[in-house]
Parts: sequence; C-alpha cells; structure tokens
Amino acid sequence: MRSPGLNASPNCAPDAEGDATIVQFGPVEVLSVKVQGLPPKTDFDFFVIQVPNKPFGMSWYQGDIETNDEGKGRGIFVGRFRIETFVVAPDSTDAPLTFEGSNPSVSPNLKTGPIQMYHLGLWFNSPEDAVNAGCPAGHTPFNGEHDAGPQVLNTGNSRIWRDRYQRSVAAIMQADPLRVGLYLPSRSLSPEPEGDTTSRPPAHGPLSERPFAK
Repeated sequence: MRSPGLNASPNCAPDAEGDATIVQFGPVEVLSVKVQGLPPKTDFDFFVIQVPNKPFGMSWYQGDIETNDEGKGRGIFVGRFRIETFVVAPDSTDAPLTFEGSNPSVSPNLKTGPIQMYHLGLWFNSPEDAVNAGCPAGHTPFNGEHDAGPQVLNTGNSRIWRDRYQRSVAAIMQADPLRVGLYLPSRSLSPEPEGDTTSRPPAHGPLSERPFAK
C-alpha cells in the first residue's frame, strides 16, 4: 500500500502500488517484488521491517529496486521470508562506525531478544528524488549510506505473512491460485541431475503473496 506517511502530499506517487510473492526453494525463500506507479528512472531501497509504518521497529536493508521509464520496477531477493524471520542481539558489542552524516553508524549495538519481522517497505534512495516527485523533504536512514528519502510503499494492508501463524502452507497456496506472480521450477536454480530422476523433488510453487496495493 502507499505509505500513510505520504497522506499530506497527495501529488507524491499517487498511483504507487505493487505486490510481493514468496516462493519456497529448499532451505530458503525467493521473494519477488513488483512495483509500479512510481517516478520513472528512480532508485528505491527495499527493507524487511518489524511494523509497516512509523516507528518501523527493527529493520534490515534487503536490496535495491530501480524503476524504468514507465515507473515500473522489480526485485528478486533470496533469504528467509517466513514465520521464522527475526533479528536478535544476544549482547551488546562494538560495531563498525562506517558512515557519518545525519544518520551516522552507531556503536555498540543494543542487546535484544528475538524480534519477529513480517513486513516490507520501500524508500526513496534520494531525498532530492523525493522532493522532485512532490514528496516530503527530509532524510531517513533507509539506504546503504543512511541518507534516504521517505517511505513510499509498505505491506500494511496484507495479512498473508502473519497468517502463517494460523494457516498451513497448503491453505495459503489455495487462497488465491490465480495470482502466481512468480513460478520457479527446481531446475531454474540448480543443474539437472544425471541419470535416474524419479527421486527429483517437485517444482516449487508460490507459498504466499503480500500485496503493496493501494
């Protein structure tokens, strides 16, 4: 969904939307993100976050998405995107002080127990790009150098990832079988086995979808 933080700026990416599809592949998941209605030829930064809107909670930098001349973009990310997704810091220790500026690197880290993280968010990589698109000014820490613009999309309107607490994988696959989004046969990420293939694992289909819809 379009970030509620943009409600005071109606001309800021008014048609922004997207969706995210998770596909299990052996011990990892493949997350395919498609966005549209964004400023063309613009860089955005993609994060896994604790809650979809401010204050966001724990967040980690997952990757980048760049839009084409039609304002559409896509990113494919490999990692853990399921009920076990979490961040933990068993104790406090020193960390590299790599970046300075308005949101400098900090050290040491805070101690925390396991915190589950089930949401996704997309930020303007550049505050200047955001202003040029009619979006709010200001600097946020949501890019590689901790100098990003505002959030533009998040998964605040979706329950699929959270619903995996109560719903089996089979139920999720049956929830909306027509909206596949991404399909990865097992051979797409690994070579074909030689000889007898009777024990070959089945192709992996979609596990869940998490829309960024308006």
